[in-house]
Order: sequence, then structure tokens, then C-alpha cells
Amino acid sequence: MYVFIKLLQITLLLFTSLTLAIIPWIPSLLIENIVNFTTVGLFLASGYLVYFVVKRLYDTQKKRNVYISTGYTLLL
Repeated sequence: MYVFIKLLQITLLLFTSLTLAIIPWIPSLLIENIVNFTTVGLFLASGYLVYFVVKRLYDTQKKRNVYISTGYTLLL
């Protein structure tokens, strides 16, 4: 029984020391996560904007090509 209690005390002390060692890192990790999520969000937003611009240019170019080909067909 004595060995079990000592093992439990050692485990509790190791857990406490690990927890106390991690606590100062928590704000840094939170800030790092916020920065990472912001970076990913901005990357996705810029990707969507590029997609939107390319799609709009493609649609206008396609409509223009349809009008030009229709005009050439009417002239022939």
C-alpha cells in the first residue's frame, strides 16, 4: 500500500509540474492559432475573389464571343 501511495504522489507531482510548465505557453498558443486561422481565412478569401474575377471575365468574354460569332454569321 505504501508503494501505491508513493506512486500516486509521484504521478500527481509530475502531472502538476507538467501543467504548471504548460500554463505560460497557453496565451502564446492562442495567439498563434488566431494568426494561423486569420492567415488561412485571408488565403481562402483571396482565392474566392480571384475565382470570382476570373469567372466574371470568362462570362463576359464568352458573351462577347457569342455576339461576335453571331455578327459574323449574320454578315456572311
